[in-house]
Amino acid sequence: MIILHAATRGDKLLVWGEAPTGAARPRAGRRSRTKGPAARRYPYDAGAVILCSALHTAVPGLKPGAKRAEQVVLWLPTRGDVPLASSALIAEPSDARLPQRLAPWRVTGLQLEMDQVIELLCACMRKQALAPGVVVGCDLGCWATALRFAGSVIARERYLPGVMQSQGVYYARWEPVIEGPDARRLAALVQQMPAASRALSDDNGSPPQLAPSAIVNAVVAGMVDRLVRRGTGAEVSAGHEKKKTAHATERFASVHDHWLHALRTADGAMGGDPAALAHFAAQVREWQRPITLATTSPLRLCFRLEDPDEPEHAEKDAADGASGGAWHVRYLLQAADDPSLLIQVADAWRGRRGAEAPWRRSARVSPVLARPGGGNF
Repeated sequence: MIILHAATRGDKLLVWGEAPTGAARPRAGRRSRTKGPAARRYPYDAGAVILCSALHTAVPGLKPGAKRAEQVVLWLPTRGDVPLASSALIAEPSDARLPQRLAPWRVTGLQLEMDQVIELLCACMRKQALAPGVVVGCDLGCWATALRFAGSVIARERYLPGVMQSQGVYYARWEPVIEGPDARRLAALVQQMPAASRALSDDNGSPPQLAPSAIVNAVVAGMVDRLVRRGTGAEVSAGHEKKKTAHATERFASVHDHWLHALRTADGAMGGDPAALAHFAAQVREWQRPITLATTSPLRLCFRLEDPDEPEHAEKDAADGASGGAWHVRYLLQAADDPSLLIQVADAWRGRRGAEAPWRRSARVSPVLARPGGGNF
């Protein structure tokens, strides 16, 4: 048997597997590009051949090559000199009297293309096993939930075109717009994500340092970008597109036209004058600014239409000599992280001297970022 797991590398997922120590493990894949610490081989590592075979068995259309497998370093819970398996199906728990710590271990990982990741996660949706002997790890299951969340964002058209820069290259990207209920759902997803999902570290000699929220946000953004591209019919391979990038500026009348084209290609890479691309990226960010302000603000303006029969309004109308039946509109400030907190706009600025107004306290409250998942993994 094998338990499938997934760890993050940037906005991509790297799949690896656990198998009982008695399972045969052919020679692992190539060395990782990661300059990790001196780490011992994970005793429950499934190996490249078993991992690829399990993926192909579970998802017949998925045919990853074992030659693409690589050795990576994961920081996993350890007692003494023995790592903790994610399940008793893999190995019995070690001596509970020993202190638990994080330690680096070498495992065989396989970085799939985003289309392959989407295919795998769709197969994992709400499942504990993909095939006899192929079990979905809790971290892989959580990433399937993240894919479902990304799909719901797209279904409601909560995304915008944008531009990002990575290692000196500009990319046209489809970016999710996360606010309100979506922000709360994403925060809950971050809380549920097991710590093993971010166990892969590119740093030399230290565990991962990125905040869990940043990791989940990056992967969800990558999923949204790829799903939208698939919807536009971007079927050209990324390698073929890269060959075109150097001559891209000869094919388009402007950077804007190049951007619109890149939003429908496989990888979105944009070539051309770096200064012109930087200026265009700044223009796109300015165009996005109203949405960015709305989604990052801790408060939003709303109004409430109040019934004229409410006693408060009836008494006020009588005192003012107004005829009954008048509807009233009340303008309110609503906290983004707590919709039940509603404050009248007129009252928001009436804090007593030396006391902080409640809406300012709400503005400083940040949603909970993360907590490690339950169990060993």
